[in-house]
Amino acid sequence: MQDLVFQSSEPLLIRDRDGNAKRAYVLGMRAGTNEKIRKNFPLAIQFFATYVGEGDDITVGSYFPVYDDGAEVAVTLTAIHEWENGMEAILEGQMLGGTREIYFYDTRYALCKCYYKIGETYSFKLAGLAHCVEVLKNTKVQMSPEATEMYCKKVGKRIRHDADGNVVPMSMDIRDMVAFVSRGREYPDDHEFQSTVRRIEETSHRVDKHHVFWIACARGDDDQEIEIPLIVNPDLLKQTRSWPRIGQSIRGILWMQGHCVVSEG
Repeated sequence: MQDLVFQSSEPLLIRDRDGNAKRAYVLGMRAGTNEKIRKNFPLAIQFFATYVGEGDDITVGSYFPVYDDGAEVAVTLTAIHEWENGMEAILEGQMLGGTREIYFYDTRYALCKCYYKIGETYSFKLAGLAHCVEVLKNTKVQMSPEATEMYCKKVGKRIRHDADGNVVPMSMDIRDMVAFVSRGREYPDDHEFQSTVRRIEETSHRVDKHHVFWIACARGDDDQEIEIPLIVNPDLLKQTRSWPRIGQSIRGILWMQGHCVVSEG
């Protein structure tokens, strides 16, 4: 079956929140195997979680687009937010020596859940799927007097005052700023982001053309950065009538997903 990308070799015994056990198979398939799936989820790889019930009845538990590659990043697990079905979860962890936090949906959680331990560090391939993205046309911003004063005190910079003794607001160029913020408790794996475009590629397994914009999702105190691929449907760019170029700053909302590299073996 040439469209099969990965699978669990044996049925998995999965328990839901109520303790009910179900046999399950986890399959990853190319989206091109089904015209309807390809139309709705045009990424090259389609992930399936199928539940096996009594007898020969098979029910599809969930299916969604995934990018089956990504940037390999060391993440120390701090929490696992498992879904009710027992097969899916959002992982919470720390990167860059514990200085930066990350939430992401684990696309192969059912295959690896038995190995995970809180406090342990694992290698994950991370990628973002863009919900929306736009090029920043104006990267100059003026800070409020209060923000200017706080910033100057933090970095040890002299605070300028006008003739009346008021703080003179600073102007900043945010072109090189890296921002990556979870959207909250309900959708922690969705993030608002801003970053410059490092490089541009196309998806290697192409059904409908998608583009890969490499961006930074974290910058440490020593300026060390973690770069991830951002998968963008060209239709999103047509809506904003802007095409990002290398070196330009972009912002938007993405769905962060990943999988443990152990699950590739």
